[in-house]
Amino acid sequence: MGDVAQGADFLGGLWPGAQGIADPEKRLYDAFGVARGGVKEMFGPGAFACGVRAAAKGNFIGRKQGDPWTLPSFVLVDDDHIVWRHDGDHAGDHPRWGEILDRVRT
Repeated sequence: MGDVAQGADFLGGLWPGAQGIADPEKRLYDAFGVARGGVKEMFGPGAFACGVRAAAKGNFIGRKQGDPWTLPSFVLVDDDHIVWRHDGDHAGDHPRWGEILDRVRT
């Protein structure tokens, strides 16, 4: 839900050259039916464990952009087709980035 520069910064560290869409009004989130979490999804054991693992790698929680209760969702679109999607079960549930790259390579 951040702006173009924030999205480029996020993607640049994960997948240089990937293009994202800035959606601060949350229109695509709503269109894709991205869920909102509650206390368990944001602060429960799964989210906490991922936070500890991220901190051990030197990654920390930054300033939240947009709706802080929105769960993570990653959608890979090719033309007008969704070719891969990951909807997080909790705040720290991110996809295995290699799965996305495998989809792109095929």
